[in-house]
Amino acid sequence: MLVKILQKNQDKVTNTKILLIKIINEPEKYNLPEIQSALCSQRKLAAFSSEKCAITPCTLNTLKSAAEYCLPRGFIELDELRQNAKAALEKEIVKDSDPNHNTKAYFKERLKNAEIELDMSKRTIMGLTTIIGEMSLELARMANSGNMTNEKRQALYQDLNNKLQHKLSFTLGSK
Repeated sequence: MLVKILQKNQDKVTNTKILLIKIINEPEKYNLPEIQSALCSQRKLAAFSSEKCAITPCTLNTLKSAAEYCLPRGFIELDELRQNAKAALEKEIVKDSDPNHNTKAYFKERLKNAEIELDMSKRTIMGLTTIIGEMSLELARMANSGNMTNEKRQALYQDLNNKLQHKLSFTLGSK
């Protein structure tokens, strides 16, 4: 009887590992609520059962002990697979979801995109601030040069305007 229990626990580890690898490789086939729930925590993974995959439920301690016996890296290997499978499913959910889908993965993706956009905006603002400072100095120089003729001022204005247009197009990314 003890041998049957040990074999059942070893089968749980082996079949769970196989399922996790399948989820990582083909998350679209395993985007089911019961699988998503099982991947949320180690305890839920241990309690997960599936007749189709020949996985029976057990306690977390039992799963850890059996994994230490069956897998080269022990339970750490199984938990890393669980986390990778969870990430693969979350990416699949984000890919398949509409903008109103309120999932953690969806909002993580939106946050990442917003942070990238914010960083780009900060860089643009810094560039524009520098350009404004340079142009203010040039305008002050132009205003304070009383010995310039109107033609020289016009030429200096054209030169400054061309520089400004070039810097703005570079800073704002337009052509």
